[in-house]
Amino acid sequence: MNTARGGVFQNPPASYPAGAWYTNADITCNFSCQVTTYNFWVLSSMLGANENRLTDIQNEWTLNTSAKVQATDVKAWAIFTNTSYKLPSVLPDGTYNH
Repeated sequence: MNTARGGVFQNPPASYPAGAWYTNADITCNFSCQVTTYNFWVLSSMLGANENRLTDIQNEWTLNTSAKVQATDVKAWAIFTNTSYKLPSVLPDGTYNH
C-alpha cells in the first residue's frame, strides 16, 4: 500500500506524490482503514468490478482494471494471485446456490 500511495503516511497527507495510484484523502480513515480500503480496490479491480468506473473512482484509485493492477502494482498482484491465500477469483454476481 505504501508504494501505491507514494510513501509511508500514518494518515492521509495533504497531497500525494505524483505517480501515486491510491490517493485516499479521507482524514477520518487511519492507517488500518487505508489498508482495508486499498485491499478492496486491488481485489475489486482484479475481479473486474471497476472496469467502467474510472471516472467515479479516479480521485482515490486509478487502477480500475486487472491489467492495470498487474502492470502497475506488481507487489499486490503477486500477493493477490498467490493461490495459497485462497482469495476470491470470481466477482460475485448475486446468484448463489442455497
